[in-house]
Amino acid sequence: MTDTLQESKISKIRGLLAKAAATEYSEEAASFLAKAAELMAKHQVDEAILSLTADPKVDPCESRVVSVTAYRSQKDQLAISIGELFNVWVRRTHKANEYNLFGHRSDLDLMVSLLTSLEIQLDSEILQITAYDAPSTKRARRSFAAGWIAVVSRRLKDAYETATEESLEDAPVGTGLAIIDRSKKVDAEYKEHFGSAPGYRTSYRRTNQSYSHYNAGSASGRTANIGQT
Repeated sequence: MTDTLQESKISKIRGLLAKAAATEYSEEAASFLAKAAELMAKHQVDEAILSLTADPKVDPCESRVVSVTAYRSQKDQLAISIGELFNVWVRRTHKANEYNLFGHRSDLDLMVSLLTSLEIQLDSEILQITAYDAPSTKRARRSFAAGWIAVVSRRLKDAYETATEESLEDAPVGTGLAIIDRSKKVDAEYKEHFGSAPGYRTSYRRTNQSYSHYNAGSASGRTANIGQT
C-alpha cells in the first residue's frame, strides 16, 4: 500500500473517532465507532491479500518508540490489547512512560493512531477526578484508568474480531493464512531484532484500588470511542 493510501486510511479512522467523541447521541457514536473498527479490520485483510503477491520490502517489520502520559502501569494493558489486534509487540523501555513497538510498518501507523486517540479520551476523563488529598486523587485516577481500560480493551477485541470475520467472508482464498503468516513474520523478526522470543511475562493486577472509581471507569469505558458501524 502506498504512503498516500495509508495516510488516507488513517485520516478516515481518525475522523470517525473524532465524530464519535463529539456527538452526544450514543447511537450515532456507536455507528461511527463501528465504522472505524470495520476499517481497521479491513486494513489487516487488505495487507494480508497484498502480502500474497507483494515484495516483503514494501511493508517491512520495524521498531518504533512512542510515549504516553502518566499512569503507564495502567496503560500497559491498553497498549498490549491494541497491539494484539495489529500483530504488534509492546516493550517497555528504560525511560518512564515510553514503549518500543515492533511490527509491520503499516500496522504500527494504525496502532499509534488508535492508541493516541484512546489515551486522549482517557486522560480527559482522569483529569476530572479529584479526592480529598493528592495521594487519594492519584489512587482514584489509577483505579478509574484500570476500569476504563479493562472495558475498552474487551470492546476493542470483540468489535475487531467481528469485523475481521465479516471482511474475510469476501476475501480471496488463503487470506486467513496470510494473516497468520504476517504474524509469524513479526515474531521471527522480533526475535532477530531483540535477541529473545516475544511474549509478556506479567499481567496487570488490581491492587490498592478504589473500587468505586474502578467501576466508574468501567462505566465510562462502555461509551468510549473505540472505533466501531
